Amino acid sequence: MNKGIRSENAARNAAVSVGARLTEQILAFVSRTVFIWFLSEEYLGVTSLFANILNVLNLTELGLATAINVALYKPLAAGDKEKIKSFLKIYRTAYYFVGIAVLVIGVGLVPFLPYLMKGTTDVVNVTVVYLMYVAKNVLSYWLFAYKRSILEADQQGYILNVFSYGLQCVFKIVQIVLLFLFKSTPQLSFYIYCANDVVVSVCCNLAISSYVNKKYPFIKEKNVAPLSKSEKTDLVKNVYGVSLNRISATLNGSADSIIISAFIGTVILGLYSNYLLLGEAVRKMLTLLFSSLVPSIGNLNVTESVEKKRKIFNTLHFASFWINGFCVICLWNLLNPFLVSVWLGSKFRLSNLVVFALCMNYLVDWLMGAPLQFRNACGLYWQSRYRAIVAILVNVALSIIAAKVLNWGIPGILLATIISRLAVTLWVDTYLVHKHVLHTSPKPYFLKYFASLALVIATGGLIKVICLWMPEDSILFFIIRTFLCVLIPNLLWWLMFRKTKEFQFLLGFAKRIVHKVLKRNHKNAV
Repeated sequence: MNKGIRSENAARNAAVSVGARLTEQILAFVSRTVFIWFLSEEYLGVTSLFANILNVLNLTELGLATAINVALYKPLAAGDKEKIKSFLKIYRTAYYFVGIAVLVIGVGLVPFLPYLMKGTTDVVNVTVVYLMYVAKNVLSYWLFAYKRSILEADQQGYILNVFSYGLQCVFKIVQIVLLFLFKSTPQLSFYIYCANDVVVSVCCNLAISSYVNKKYPFIKEKNVAPLSKSEKTDLVKNVYGVSLNRISATLNGSADSIIISAFIGTVILGLYSNYLLLGEAVRKMLTLLFSSLVPSIGNLNVTESVEKKRKIFNTLHFASFWINGFCVICLWNLLNPFLVSVWLGSKFRLSNLVVFALCMNYLVDWLMGAPLQFRNACGLYWQSRYRAIVAILVNVALSIIAAKVLNWGIPGILLATIISRLAVTLWVDTYLVHKHVLHTSPKPYFLKYFASLALVIATGGLIKVICLWMPEDSILFFIIRTFLCVLIPNLLWWLMFRKTKEFQFLLGFAKRIVHKVLKRNHKNAV
């Protein structure tokens, strides 16, 4: 693929993904605010718990989508329609059985729901609500979700985001209106709120399916050749490796909330979920930004030299440090002031220690962006399969000890997750990428990683100290804090890194993209 086209696709995917996600998250925030006005903390806890349970159930998909995407890079680049059809047929068949598995396991968990909800469980019929969440996921697998893969692998992920987040925005508005209309009947309002999510999932998959059928009409052809034995073997190995990595990632994210609900309380989980809503909104946008580069990195891996790969890897780490570090600093210094002075009030506030632990968990994870994206793009799932198993055992075991034995609460559970990331995920992923892709020692990256980690913490701590005297319940001081969070990190880091190769590369890349956009707009105007 032409270098310019690859860069343009990466930039377009990133820009559209972040823009669409930002719009959706703003409406999700408004929807959550209306939800809190008309419903109680118990309802929040129920939705958060069930969402995390279904995240775990989605592990039955075993990472097939990711493995198929990696397998599709080569036939899409070569225009091999027959091979594309072969992979999609396997994907479609597998998703049918995945949907059945989610349905069976999901229904089978119904008798155990009360044991996962410490405290009240009588705000609604939790079985009905839970089955709505199960239906949403099952229908997603059965209604053409497999067709998403061809757009993602073909560097057309921005189209998926236009459909997905566009429809979600429309239905979020409907959700807000319904919450207002049925505010006098909280239970009915909550049922309608949950049912709305099922409808949007179905509509989104049908819309994407229709678009893919028109863009790639050959996938509807009946004559599909089977994959060769070696291709099936490679696919099975990748699926196995991806599945273990997905289990690790999902449990590291969802297990925290489930353990909080089981050992600390569903009401506390409801309060914590407000912080997660804001933090996860940022995380999802950052994930979209960097994951949109994966197809381009995959193309880079099969077309460019090792030196070029190393250059892009170092630049990606630098971008990950700056963007992710800045976002963590803002969350660390602004979460509680925002929640108290702008959003919900002090009644919904958790301690500064919880906020710090949450932000450090994000920071440790997000700074691994470069090895993570390279590992995904280059398909190193089989090689990292044991890392996933060890990460699960360390995180879940330490989290239960922190919550049940040591009684350290939410900070202890988050500390367990941080330890598992540093002790297992960081060094294994970094080692594999450097061994199989970059062919160099990982030691320089480890030094960069921990130096970046220390710099972000020091910069965020500096702002924290400056703002110690500012009250949290003042909108004026919230604005001042925001100004300092934007100014200090970016100015300080610009002074430190403006002459580095990575900064100059990113600056040149941005200039080229802007120039192409302006040139194209000028041609269209003429």
